[in-house]
Amino acid sequence: MKKTLAILSLITLSLVCVACGKDNDKKKTENTTVAEKETSTSEATTEEKQKSQVVYATSTDVDYSKQEDIKIGRATVSDAMLENKSIGIAFPVTKDMQVLSDSEIAAKLAIGQNMFGDDERYTIEDFEDAMNGISYDSLILLDEGNTLISISFNNTKKSGIYDDSLADFVNKTAEALVNNQSVNYTIKSIEDVKLGGKSYVRTLVGTDVGKSQMIYVRREANYIIQVSITYPDEKESWAKEFIDSFVEVK
Repeated sequence: MKKTLAILSLITLSLVCVACGKDNDKKKTENTTVAEKETSTSEATTEEKQKSQVVYATSTDVDYSKQEDIKIGRATVSDAMLENKSIGIAFPVTKDMQVLSDSEIAAKLAIGQNMFGDDERYTIEDFEDAMNGISYDSLILLDEGNTLISISFNNTKKSGIYDDSLADFVNKTAEALVNNQSVNYTIKSIEDVKLGGKSYVRTLVGTDVGKSQMIYVRREANYIIQVSITYPDEKESWAKEFIDSFVEVK
């Protein structure tokens, strides 16, 4: 159960962001003809088969027990750049980006600010204690909340998935998305990529509500680091340009 929560906690906000377009699509669906519904059902069945075939596998098994545990810090925003030196990434913050404060993050997560105390700036440990090893470093909104950028961490020792490989985590995340009942997810691809000069596994996700997701994950010792972008389909070119704007911090 704890392992399941560790996976679901890292996709909860993305689900909320994606699901906000569901009501608009519902109105369109109500006007769909019976013939179109039958075609849609047939296509959905085909998609389900395709989704189940997308599995990430790696030939490299890492013994994390031989790696020294690391400590992760919070990102800072300065001179229109968001930077987290502890995980080695940075990207420009444009004027249309709303970087949420910690109290706004707590409200967005619906976990209650009282769980953190009265501090205006929470530590990674504060988040982990409140969320079973999960912490959110940064949440950024664009387009009145229709686009969401999140940087989150999973302390695998606290969340109970320390023995899982990165491939295990990627596959379980994909499975959790596909099995979600509120939104129809399609796993388009899972592959090794570079983000800001570092190696990540990227999962590209489509939905039936006009939104897509890019989920980047990598593991470093006891932590899984995740960068997610949820965006309207028509902003795919923007999403790619945003990813290209990441720079490595040494």
